[in-house]
Amino acid sequence: MTTVADAEAALGQPFQATKLPDGTQQLQYVTKVNSLAQDSTPTTGSSIPKHQQTTVSTMLSFDQNGHFIRAWSNSKTNSANNGPTDLGHLNQGDINRGTGG
Repeated sequence: MTTVADAEAALGQPFQATKLPDGTQQLQYVTKVNSLAQDSTPTTGSSIPKHQQTTVSTMLSFDQNGHFIRAWSNSKTNSANNGPTDLGHLNQGDINRGTGG
């Protein structure tokens, strides 16, 4: 991909597009992937495997003419397991309470 148009054609509309005062442009793409944690051993007292969510943010930078300059990415992984803690007991916040009666 060599231009903003190429990037948008290949990747779709960006999560965010920014035009900087110097005329350069940045496109941000964000993806989220849910998967089993590397340690997929179930939580104590449960047969539910641990899950995690990885969020990847990629920035693409283009010059004043819309030509590609560079790209960079970062990622963050969070545990998406909403069950009891690893010690097998419940902590505050492990159970969501409904508002209905």
